[in-house]
Amino acid sequence: MKLKSLLAGALLSCGFLSANAQTGPYLGIVSGYNSTWVLDQKLFDDPNYDSRSTWNSAPFGAVIGYKVNPSSSFQIEVFKNNMGAEFDIKGSDTFAGEKKTVGEKRIELKYTSVPILYKFTSGEKVRFNFHFGPQFNFLSEGSEVNQINERTTLNANLSSTDFTAADVALYGGAPASAIDVEIPTKSVVLAAGTYNRPDNITYVSGKKENFNSTDIGAAVGLGMEADIVSNLYLSANLRFYYGFKDIRSDKWVEMEESRGYYDSRNNVTGGFQIGLHYRFDL
Repeated sequence: MKLKSLLAGALLSCGFLSANAQTGPYLGIVSGYNSTWVLDQKLFDDPNYDSRSTWNSAPFGAVIGYKVNPSSSFQIEVFKNNMGAEFDIKGSDTFAGEKKTVGEKRIELKYTSVPILYKFTSGEKVRFNFHFGPQFNFLSEGSEVNQINERTTLNANLSSTDFTAADVALYGGAPASAIDVEIPTKSVVLAAGTYNRPDNITYVSGKKENFNSTDIGAAVGLGMEADIVSNLYLSANLRFYYGFKDIRSDKWVEMEESRGYYDSRNNVTGGFQIGLHYRFDL
């Protein structure tokens, strides 16, 4: 009887120690690649632009976490993250001419991203995981430029375009015609070159001060983990992020609101992340 009790106790102890061996702190390194968008309905509807697929890297980062039990973990990541969007610019030789691609708009944003995540894990050597939590992004560089490849005429000074009356005054309107004498105020002529947006915010055109210094949103993802050797494992995840804040500065937003062009401009990303991690069992 005593022998059976000892054996039972030993088995239970082994099970307890095995469960405890799946808890403790862990460290890791990660890298990712994402499809990135800047959601702004006004920009999508703008006759001067045509959205195109944009891909950016989150090239390197670090992870620190704690596995509370075999299925629950909390982790903080810190990684460099590139966001933004690209658009074809659609212009014409004359105000009413046929539209063609004459250049590209690039919104380029570089952040240090810090997601704080809860992670649920199921399985043993090969595991499924689901994770979610808030993500904080701190801007290091930001710019929006229009790269024009040839002299072109674009729509301007309308509630449907991001070119304003100030742009018309700065760059010049298209020649007037007897058919439509308002053409000079409804278009802008640009020579080939690179143009900061918005040029009519003169205090720091094209610099990161035109953008919010922080972006806050929600991250959610799912994926797999697989042990390489004891306590060392690989991760492969799909990760999605939606930003809650307008990426632009308050002054830029006020300018767009004053002329009826405003719609919130938010970061969105979706892609994959791979990592290598080591857990320190307690």
